[in-house]
Amino acid sequence: MQRSLSLAVAVSVLMAGGCANHREDTVNWHQDRQLVLDQLAQVAQNNRQLKSTLAQLDQRIIALQQAVEQQNVSLQHIQQQQQQQQQAILALAGQHNELLARKPATRPASGQQKKHTTKRSRTIMPASAVNAPATNDGSGPASRSVQDKELEKNLYSTAYLAYKSARYDEAVRAFRQQLNDFPDGEYSASGLYWLAESLLAQKHYRESLSMFQRYIEKTPEGGKLASAMLGKAKAELALHATGARQTLKRLITRFPASSAAEQARQLMAQP
Repeated sequence: MQRSLSLAVAVSVLMAGGCANHREDTVNWHQDRQLVLDQLAQVAQNNRQLKSTLAQLDQRIIALQQAVEQQNVSLQHIQQQQQQQQQAILALAGQHNELLARKPATRPASGQQKKHTTKRSRTIMPASAVNAPATNDGSGPASRSVQDKELEKNLYSTAYLAYKSARYDEAVRAFRQQLNDFPDGEYSASGLYWLAESLLAQKHYRESLSMFQRYIEKTPEGGKLASAMLGKAKAELALHATGARQTLKRLITRFPASSAAEQARQLMAQP
């Protein structure tokens, strides 16, 4: 009887403890419920922001793709223009060679000249021929001068575009042709300078140094003089020439406020 009573008391204690634990869990849930809901709301908001960011990235990618396509179209257009310019230059070069091939006839010997002079003295020219104005059929001096200027300009433009596109071999060939065909032309000084820069980019330092020196001597007041002095100094430094630092000092003294002088100061500061 006493054992049955003890068992009943034990069951009652366990049931009371279970009820207490249940009430405690219920209280904890009510306390944590708002925190859990807030965390869920934050997660949902983060997901929405992530979706918005992904949508913006997709738009940027599409915009970049369109920009790349436009650049490709522009590049193709530029390449077509370059090809057309090269074809025009080749055509003008052919015309130039034909004009150079038209050399004046050799003067006859003195005895022959007298004979021809005697014969010509008997020829009577019509009045219409005497008073007729000179016509330019494309082979006269005026036409030749215009064609030469146009050809020189095209050669220089093609060479300069090649240099700016880092096609230095092509640039060197074109500048050489320009200077060979038009050594005293309108663009000869500029062609000489950019030929020197092209050779410097190819690390042909000795020839580049020579071309920079020619430019300096040819145009002592040229617009590219400061840059030419800097290029000359760079070539001298690459060749370990003793006059490099002296060239830099002259550049800084003559053009102290130029960007070339600023680069010269940086080179001077190097050991």
